[in-house]
Amino acid sequence: MTYVKEIIPSAQTLIGFIDLFKAVLDIRNKDPKRSFIDEELFRITDFLIPTGQIGGINGAHSALFKFRFLFQDINILQNAKSPQINKWIKKLKKCPLQEYYGIRLEIHIAAFLTSKNIAFKCPDPPDFEIEWKSKTLKFECTTRHLTASKNKEDVLKSFRTPIEKKSEKKKNYQFVDGNSALLIECTNLSSHNAGLFWSEYEQTRKFLKQEIELTKYGAVFTYSFIWNTSNGRYESIYSRIDSENINQDLTDFLDTFYPTGKHTVPPGHAYGSTVG
Repeated sequence: MTYVKEIIPSAQTLIGFIDLFKAVLDIRNKDPKRSFIDEELFRITDFLIPTGQIGGINGAHSALFKFRFLFQDINILQNAKSPQINKWIKKLKKCPLQEYYGIRLEIHIAAFLTSKNIAFKCPDPPDFEIEWKSKTLKFECTTRHLTASKNKEDVLKSFRTPIEKKSEKKKNYQFVDGNSALLIECTNLSSHNAGLFWSEYEQTRKFLKQEIELTKYGAVFTYSFIWNTSNGRYESIYSRIDSENINQDLTDFLDTFYPTGKHTVPPGHAYGSTVG
């Protein structure tokens, strides 16, 4: 597969989107110490664009990909008059980097379900209760963010923390059963070990399979947000691992909306910043 040449927009076009994005989130002041979004917008508008760093992996254009994708998901939820979207926007405006991608995953899942006209609630916990053929399925979302560099083995083992934290052994997670799926946002882990879902893909899946079998979850997902240079898109990619505990209701739902083996990213074509 060949590399898709980046179409570099003008600085004026990027600034126009930033103004629109800030209006949707009601961000009125620059404050790089307040939140991850503030800090990132400050870096783009006050450093990357003025110094002419527009194109390329580390330029303003690619830095804005994640917010353009977020903007699309927010629009889906706002147009559907989602009762949760204002809560998520409020969190986005204040959250640090370590919390941003966990909130981002919840918004992405909500937007996807909404786009498919799938009814859901957000009781927290679980993050999502989904109505499917007179059955209630449960999605619980979490994220894993490492603040220090780790070796490959430790990066892989770090999946244990969110799995154990969100297991049925915890007081608030008695909902966990074969109709429940755990969704782990791991963009940051992929930035620590680029081979996690490429050269070490099968090893990672085997480890997650072993870990999820120690719980009552029916399935575990990993999610990463990346710039796929093979098709010129910023996208979310997932890996789905079913456990032996999975119920047929959850299997049917996942096979319909989250099938396996349909999309791959060629090695060397998945890019994200060091923070994801």
